[in-house]
Amino acid sequence: MDKFVVVFIDDILIYSKSEEEHKDHLRITFEGIAVDPAMVEAVLQWSTPESATEIRSFLGLAGYYRRFIEGFSK
Repeated sequence: MDKFVVVFIDDILIYSKSEEEHKDHLRITFEGIAVDPAMVEAVLQWSTPESATEIRSFLGLAGYYRRFIEGFSK
């Protein structure tokens, strides 16, 4: 998300190269956080982890997406 947003404690700065781009960024921001469909596909295609490093990597990715999955911890 750091492409056009800087967050510091309770402040949010949204910056853009043009007014048109800024309107698009504000639209995206007001819609809230959503899962990128390309990332969902990447998770679905993820191969079975075979090492501790690969497991940690997958758990880090899954931990980020837990906010979008109801009952994730069950």
